[in-house]
Parts: sequence; C-alpha cells; structure tokens
Amino acid sequence: MLRKLLFGSVILTFFGVFLFFSTSALASTTISSDITSDTTWTATAGPYILTSDITIITGATLTIQAGTVVKFNNYLIDLRVEGSVNAQGTGAQNIIFTEIRDDAGGDSNGDGSASSPGSGNWGHIEFAAGSTGVMDYVDIRYGGYPSLGQLTVNGGILTLTNSIIRHSSTHGVRIQNSDPVMTDNNWHDNASAARILSTGRQTTSPCPKE
Repeated sequence: MLRKLLFGSVILTFFGVFLFFSTSALASTTISSDITSDTTWTATAGPYILTSDITIITGATLTIQAGTVVKFNNYLIDLRVEGSVNAQGTGAQNIIFTEIRDDAGGDSNGDGSASSPGSGNWGHIEFAAGSTGVMDYVDIRYGGYPSLGQLTVNGGILTLTNSIIRHSSTHGVRIQNSDPVMTDNNWHDNASAARILSTGRQTTSPCPKE
C-alpha cells in the first residue's frame, strides 16, 4: 500500500512539474488594440502576439525591455508609431520583432517543428511624422509585406544602433522625410538594398548594399 502511495505521489509530482513548465513555455500576451497610454512590455510576459494593426498614439510611449519577443500574427499586420518607442536591449538579450512561425520565445503557433519562418510574413514598423524612437540591440526579421521597407521612418525621429535588420521581403529600411541616426547595425538577407532614401534629408550614415 505504501509503495502504491509513493508511486502515485511521484507521478503527480512529475505531471505537476511538467504542466508548470509547459504552461510557462506557452505563456504569451495578445495585443489587439492600440496603445493609448504609457505601456511597458517585459520579457517574462512575452512573447507579445500582435493580432491586428497596432498604433502607438501621439503622447503614448511603449517601453520594451531587453529580451522581449514581439510576434506578428500574419502578413498584413503593421506596428505604427505616432507616439514614442523606447526599445533598448543588450548584447546578450536582444529585443526581437518577428513572425508567428519563428520559435524565438516559444512555439507560439503550437505546431512544433512543422513550420518555419520566412520573409514577408508580417508588414512593417513605421515611425510616422512627429514620432520618436530609440532602438538599441533589436533584431527585426521576416517582415516587409506589402510595404516598401520592413522598418520605415517617414517623418519620425529614430536612433537605431547595434541592431540587426534581416530577412525582409523588400528593403530592410526605408527612409522618407527623415534624418535618422543609424550606427553599428548589421544588414543581411533582405530582398534589396538595406535602405532607400526618398525625398527626405540625407541620412547620417552611408547606405549599405546587400
């Protein structure tokens, strides 16, 4: 009898631990409405799954902490910045913007290894006129549909440093009517030139080619 009780206790403990870690691995936060007030996204509450176009409205600041993963649920979803973004990662903990099939931060679409990420599977991040942004140690990948740039600076003020722009189905970055500061970034595997200048002031750093 004692042996059966001990065996049952071990089984229950095992399944309790299994469920705890499974739940932790699948934890995520769904974002489906605009950001209208100061908001902070954390690594522990991620990945953040964007299920519709999201706008950070004028006057609101989105702070994204180091190690946070942000995923776009389908190829039509964009993140538009009219307010401010403060996304400062570290060398050890990049902030990642990617598509839903990317298993960074966990298997968010729940299909194991049946699917893999690819370029053009979300839209773009746009810094609109009047917006501001600081992005340091961010990794932006697998976007670009159907925009002219996976990261678009159109009248906004952006500082982008120590970051990776890759796997865009179009330009890695499009700059229009803006003069962003971009230093020590890595550009690769984008469909065309990493940056394109359009009718704006000249950028503060040279335009790399793929």
